[in-house]
Amino acid sequence: MKRAVVISFIAGTILVAGARAGTVTLIDDLTPGYYNDSLGTLLDGTNPIPHPFDPTRTLPMFQYPLFSSRGTDIRIDPVPYEPNLSAVGAILGDWLTDPANLNSYWSGPMIIPQTWPVNTETAIIYELDAGPYGMVDVVASFGVDNGIFLWVDGVFRYGGIRPGHAIAGEHVVHIGTLSPGKHYFQVLREDHGVITGYTVLVTGTPAAEPWSVLLLSVGSAFTAVWRSRRPGEASASGGRASRAP
Repeated sequence: MKRAVVISFIAGTILVAGARAGTVTLIDDLTPGYYNDSLGTLLDGTNPIPHPFDPTRTLPMFQYPLFSSRGTDIRIDPVPYEPNLSAVGAILGDWLTDPANLNSYWSGPMIIPQTWPVNTETAIIYELDAGPYGMVDVVASFGVDNGIFLWVDGVFRYGGIRPGHAIAGEHVVHIGTLSPGKHYFQVLREDHGVITGYTVLVTGTPAAEPWSVLLLSVGSAFTAVWRSRRPGEASASGGRASRAP
């Protein structure tokens, strides 16, 4: 009977300790970030898109399109390659490689405006802590009018331009796993139409405690239960086993 109790205790400990917490919000519209609204229209007409059928030609569109009253009709989703930001390199500074040390064009931390001047681009940096064991199942979701470009810790993850107003969840990026500690989500917003708009939601699930620590905890609990057995229980059991048939 006691052996069954001990086994049940160990199994329960593993299940409880190994269970993950639920999904948590890492970034939303009220998360403070660093903000750069000095890019203006310097990116407009840069990063031409290769023609899908003839690489020697280019379509009359760019990853950062020129202003148009019909600009919201443009769809490039996803963009075919990481954009070249050299036209605004001096303004952005080392935002992708050294986001902890920004130049004077950046402001914050501050609540990021959901609208900005029409036909301009803006940049955002969110800093987050993935906790002592990291995060899993991390998903970044954006709504934007018109385009969004995302880097995580300086690595390009997604870019897309869609027509219409900003709709929550229109751009979804599955990030996956974040290692323990600090991380940076770097965002560049694009507009080429008549209005602007933006919404963001990044969620994740805290990773479970490493199994090496968990097994040590379970082993210690098992030892404590074993040592708490009543004196003489082992010898009594042995006596029963040694009886002659």
